[in-house]
Order: sequence, then structure tokens, then C-alpha cells
Amino acid sequence: HHKEAIRIMEEIHASLPHRIEGFSRLAHEGRWLTLRTVLERDLQEVVYMIEESGVEIPPEPPHVEAILRVIGGVLMLQDELLRITEVRKTKLFEEEAASLTKIVIRDIDEALEILRSSPDHAKAVGVLKKIRTSLPRRMKQFVRLAKAGKWRSLRGELEKRLEEIVRTIETKVLEPIESDY
Repeated sequence: HHKEAIRIMEEIHASLPHRIEGFSRLAHEGRWLTLRTVLERDLQEVVYMIEESGVEIPPEPPHVEAILRVIGGVLMLQDELLRITEVRKTKLFEEEAASLTKIVIRDIDEALEILRSSPDHAKAVGVLKKIRTSLPRRMKQFVRLAKAGKWRSLRGELEKRLEEIVRTIETKVLEPIESDY
């Protein structure tokens, strides 16, 4: 299985420059939904190839899995709200912002519960607490922009602010914890 896994990884690696060029082109053309679809398809293809090789990928530790769930939730929040800005529906934006924020907050709470069990994760807990407190305020700012019809500004703020949150979680929560393993 090991040789097959290496062969598959080499095959994936060899295809990356071509794939990245295509992703880049779609991004420059502003074809975000197509880019998302292509990325999801490619990722599914890679996962399928790895699974078919018979290589067993060990599960993530629960605290890492919880942090990854928070990151995924923030990315989903960003994707869905950006999608709504394309159709410019204020009420839908407000409803989805509230609903999806609750999901992210729930994921943060679950991660906090797991991380609090270890004193080694005190900094990570502090970072996630700050995000948990600031996210609802940030969402209210986004809703105000939507209600004011400032869709272009809203798109820019969504991209910038939610990517900042993801980067913060990756660098100040996930990376330090992963380096312990």
C-alpha cells in the first residue's frame, strides 16, 4: 500500500501546476462558483484516489478536529454570504448571517469545551473566546451594509474580515496545537 500511496501522491503533485493555473484563471475571471465546483470535484478526486490506494489515514485528535470544524464553518459562512451578495437580497442575507453565525458559535463552543480540558491550550482558548465574542458584532456590521445597499463594500469586508478570522485560527490556534503532535 505504501508504494501505491507514494505513486498517487506523485501523480497528484505532477498535476498541481496545471490545476493551480486553472484555479488562478477562474479566480482572475471572477468565476467563483465555477472555481468552488472545480475545487470540490478535484478534492473529491484526490480523496477517492487515496482511499482506493488502501492507505489508512489516521483520524485527527478530537481537539484538532474541533478546530478544523470551526474553520470549515467560517469558510461556509463566508461562501454562503458572498453568494447572497451576488443576488442582493437583504432579508435573505440577514437570515442566513444569523443562522450560520449560530452554527459557527456552536462549533466554537464545542472546540472550547474540548480545549479547556488541557492547560496547554490556554492561548488557543483565549483566541477562540475573542472570535466568539466579536463574530456576532461583525455580522451586525455586515447586515448594516446589506441594509444600506452597499453590496460591493460588503463583499470586500466579508472576504477580508472572515479570511482574517480563518488565518487567526490557523496561525494562533491550529498550528501551535498541531506542532505539539
